[in-house]
Amino acid sequence: MTDATPPRDVLHDEMTQILGAYQRHQIEATSLVHAALIRPGDLDEDGEPYPQDPISPADYQAAAAVHAQLALAAATALAGLATLRASRDGQAG
Repeated sequence: MTDATPPRDVLHDEMTQILGAYQRHQIEATSLVHAALIRPGDLDEDGEPYPQDPISPADYQAAAAVHAQLALAAATALAGLATLRASRDGQAG
């Protein structure tokens, strides 16, 4: 009895998870930078004033920096795994 399912590529699965983490941290960093740039009196896309926020722009900026570093770490890991995969695939062929 043969199994038509190809063997599972664990490296691919890891790369997919890391790519998802990279994207989440990049989106969060962008959102936090946007929040840090809002000043009292600024209007949202509907023309309404943004509500008062108890979190300071500096706190948003610090949080954005953390997420940016996490995104960078994920991108670095992804590049390393892609290099490993290319090397592995080159040796197999």
